[in-house]
Amino acid sequence: FLASDPYAYPALLCLHAIGMAGVVGLVWVMSARVFGYPKGLSTGTFERLSTLALWGFAINTLSGLLIFSTEATRVIVNLEFQLKMACVLFGGIAVWLMLRTVRKADPEAALDFPLAVKIVAALASAAWLLAIIFGRQIAYTIKPPF
Repeated sequence: FLASDPYAYPALLCLHAIGMAGVVGLVWVMSARVFGYPKGLSTGTFERLSTLALWGFAINTLSGLLIFSTEATRVIVNLEFQLKMACVLFGGIAVWLMLRTVRKADPEAALDFPLAVKIVAALASAAWLLAIIFGRQIAYTIKPPF
């Protein structure tokens, strides 16, 4: 299907971008909140929005696996792909650690988070930014399959 339909591969790339927006957007907003911007934003908001981020991650996983399947033997050995996947793994762990701290906090308090949590937030944001950069680099190092 991906090889025969001229719109399937671009549609998957669009879905991948939409899923990434859900995941990375929430990570960056939550990281900004950990750094104190804006203090008026309740940390309880992230509990509700984390479902949206999980849906974004599910969309990314499905679309990413389908995109990967089109050129798996070439992509698996691509350095940019390997770096992207390492950043996704590291970013996921950092977000999990950050969410653990945010969930323990009083959702209505205007908190100032500890330095360790701020470092994790910065690392999570950087990891997801690098995942995007390395993901885009794949397109420049491996030609599209069709």
